[in-house]
Parts: sequence; C-alpha cells; structure tokens
Amino acid sequence: MEKYLLYLNECKQKHLSLSHKLAASERSDEAKHERIKANIYDICLTTFSALKKAGRESEYKNRLNSFRSAWENSLELAKAHNMTEKAMIEEMKLFALSDAEKQFYLTEEKR
Repeated sequence: MEKYLLYLNECKQKHLSLSHKLAASERSDEAKHERIKANIYDICLTTFSALKKAGRESEYKNRLNSFRSAWENSLELAKAHNMTEKAMIEEMKLFALSDAEKQFYLTEEKR
C-alpha cells in the first residue's frame, strides 16, 4: 500500500504546486480550487496512515464511504438552495475522492 500513499502524496503536491502558480498569476479562485483538491488527497492520506498505524486498515473503505455520503448530502443541499459555488466545491471534493478511491482499489487488487 506504499504505492497508494505515494500516489496520494503526489496528487496532493501536484495540486498544491498548481495552486501556488495560479495564486502567483492572480488567479485566486482557481488557486483555491486546487487547494481544495489537495486537501482531499491529504485527508485520504492522513486517514489511511492513521488507520494503518492503529492496525485498523480494514476500516478505510468505510471512511471513504462516509466522506462520500457527507459530501453528496452537502452537494444536494447546495443545489437545493442554489448555492452554485458550494455545489461546485462539493463536486470537486467528490471527484478527487473518487480518484483516490479508484487508485486504492487498483492498488489493493495488485496485492
């Protein structure tokens, strides 16, 4: 699973780097969006690492599902209240989470 952790860290760093470049170009909204994506990869990285350290790796899938559920609920509320920016952020979070989850399952299959 070291490959998975490496993948998460690389994605996090890629989005942080892009965020810094966008901020330097005075594109603050886009920079913010890249930081959000980086944060999702960091959440997955931190969660998996903590569970692994505690010997509870098997709980990771449930944590991913709970993140998805919470963010899907938040997305639906944002849409219901015409909160466009909030909805877009929730969609970004779900996209990054789906990518992290997909990589997790790919890495898990290769074990």
